[in-house]
Amino acid sequence: MSKGSSSSCKVWKDELERLRSRNVQITTSGSAFAGSLTLTSDKCTVRLAPNAPNLLPVSVSVQEITGLTDLSGLSMSEYYAFASGAELGNSR
Repeated sequence: MSKGSSSSCKVWKDELERLRSRNVQITTSGSAFAGSLTLTSDKCTVRLAPNAPNLLPVSVSVQEITGLTDLSGLSMSEYYAFASGAELGNSR
């Protein structure tokens, strides 16, 4: 891993730590993804666990993240409605 990519992983470090195990939406330049945030051991990849009926698991490189939204304030029914209605890269 180059020094440049390592430093870009650190940009989101505090926010990712704060949102660990919460429902989030991650936006990249190509798509948006939703799920329960899990950090990986390399700290430059995050995983979103599917926690709504139509979501699939996905791994996202931290360097690709352009936005991060905390969805944990939504009720489960609101979250399910969001996950089924949003155009997400990890939906069926």
